[in-house]
Amino acid sequence: MTMWAYPAWSQWAGARPSQPQPGPRERILARVRHPSFTPEVAEAVVRDLSRRNVRILWKETAGLLASPTNAGVRFNLVLLRERLLDRL
Repeated sequence: MTMWAYPAWSQWAGARPSQPQPGPRERILARVRHPSFTPEVAEAVVRDLSRRNVRILWKETAGLLASPTNAGVRFNLVLLRERLLDRL
């Protein structure tokens, strides 16, 4: 029995193509939207960010505050921005 292999096909049947992993900014913004976000969580997620990511998050969160959001998410954004400002 001859089996043909094509370069575009995976070796394993049913294997899914790998999806790109979200970056630190996307993960942080997802956590901000969760009700369990606290000042301690904000401190922990900002602590290891590069200065570049801190600046980018500062700009992105400003845009998010300008858009209509619910009060809980808005409060979490303010908590995050407070920590970002401390880092800046």
